[in-house]
Formats: sequence, C-alpha cells, structure tokens
Amino acid sequence: MHPMARCERQRHQLALVAEFGHEDDGRADEEGVHREQGKAQFTVSGQNLDEEQSPPYYLNDPERKGGDAMKYGAVVVMRLLPPWLALDRETRNQKAEALYTVAGHYCDDVDVTWFDADALGSGHTDWVLCRFDSLDRYHAMWEDLRDLEFFFHPYAEIVDVLLGLQNGYQRFEAGEL
Repeated sequence: MHPMARCERQRHQLALVAEFGHEDDGRADEEGVHREQGKAQFTVSGQNLDEEQSPPYYLNDPERKGGDAMKYGAVVVMRLLPPWLALDRETRNQKAEALYTVAGHYCDDVDVTWFDADALGSGHTDWVLCRFDSLDRYHAMWEDLRDLEFFFHPYAEIVDVLLGLQNGYQRFEAGEL
C-alpha cells in the first residue's frame, strides 16, 4: 500500500472518532468508510481495503519494510471524557485537526487504527492500535499527541497501554533476541 493511502486511511479513522466519538454511517460514507454486516471497509484512492484480508491489512502491510510486518504493537486504551462529548460535532472536528496533523507526521513510522470500544465495556470508550518498528518514533508520536489540547484539557485520558513484540516467543526460540 502506498504510504499516502495509509496516511489517508488513518485520517479517515481518526475523523470518525474525533467528529462523532463513534462511527456514523452517513459521515463514514462521505469519508470513504463503509460498514456492511459488521465489518468495516475503507476505500482509499479507489482501492477497497477490507479488514478481513489475511492477516488484517493494518497488521501486516505487505509493501511495508520489504514485506515484513511491523515488529511492535501497542493497544492504547482510552476514555473520552464528558467535555469532549459535550462539544458539538463541528467543534470536535476542528479540534481534531491537530490529531490528524500529528498522526500524519508519523504515518510512515507508526500505523494507527482507532477503534470504538464495545458499548458494554467498562472503564474505557475507545482503543488505539499502533504498529511500529521503532519504539523511539512511537514514543515521539505519543509525546506530541499528549501535548495537544485533546489530552491536556483534558478531553480524553489514557487508561492503559499494552505493548508487545510480534512473534516474540518464536524470535526468542530462534535466538534472534
């Protein structure tokens, strides 16, 4: 996948959460994101990207790093706070532009996918899946994000972070670590 398409996909996903706090089918259609029978499809530059590709496209981009999947993954568990949800959608969208800018700056190094949490979940409203090869770039992205009004107002808070190494046990057993 072309890096620009990856950045565009991230922008669509962030736009949905930032503007609505959850996916909205009407706006999603305008942004090129469609939900059919419980699965999301992203259309970028006329190419349909289906989350049921094997493995999911956002986890193993075959054009990235010569065909290798990104080494690290992080799930950042978040809670959108009442002040964010109280904003009208236009204001949310305007304030979210800073999120798009930061994510766009790092999109060649960190794949970001934003998810709405299950409505029955406890203690969180959203989670962000980040895939990356450089812990330094991932860290730098979150330092930049935490400096934004979205976090210092705060409109959202980070509840937990789960960090892992893809196929770590296999790499350990092969003596690669």
